[in-house]
Amino acid sequence: MEAGELVQKLDERVRGQAHNSALMLRVISKVQQIVNAGTGVIRETATLSTLPYMQLYDIRDSLPNQAGVRAVLDSGVYDAERLQTWRELLYRDRRWFRQVSQRFESFIMLGYDLLIVHPGKVIDSTATVVYTKLTLPLAVLSDPVEMPAEQTAVIVDIAEALLLLRERRFESLTPWLKQRGL
Repeated sequence: MEAGELVQKLDERVRGQAHNSALMLRVISKVQQIVNAGTGVIRETATLSTLPYMQLYDIRDSLPNQAGVRAVLDSGVYDAERLQTWRELLYRDRRWFRQVSQRFESFIMLGYDLLIVHPGKVIDSTATVVYTKLTLPLAVLSDPVEMPAEQTAVIVDIAEALLLLRERRFESLTPWLKQRGL
């Protein structure tokens, strides 16, 4: 599916005078990125080289287009447990930053750029990182939409709500919300 098709659907729904196709394309592009970051539909993998005793890795340069790490596979086999907060490491062991093992047992993201894989290893190794891909921005109407077809309806719905809010057309937004059970 091309971005132009989504812009056309959005234009049919909103029918506003305040929007042009370039604005609608920018809104759809951002909404596509947000929906994918939340759902994790489009994923990719990368190899992370780990150093002895090190648990904290800056992944900004090695994974520049990631929108969240979903899994860490130790040697491609063992799936490390995803922790909810870094404090869980502290609850498990107050000296977590000094722990070493033969495999990675858990991981947690600190912000967008820092990844903690726990415990550290004694030797150099690699880990496979499964992450949500930050979808490419849509620049022209002929650009392909990366999200699957079943997600495009959600993208158009959210973009419609944003454009109605932008125009301050609250009378049109109220039925939109009721129709979706919100």
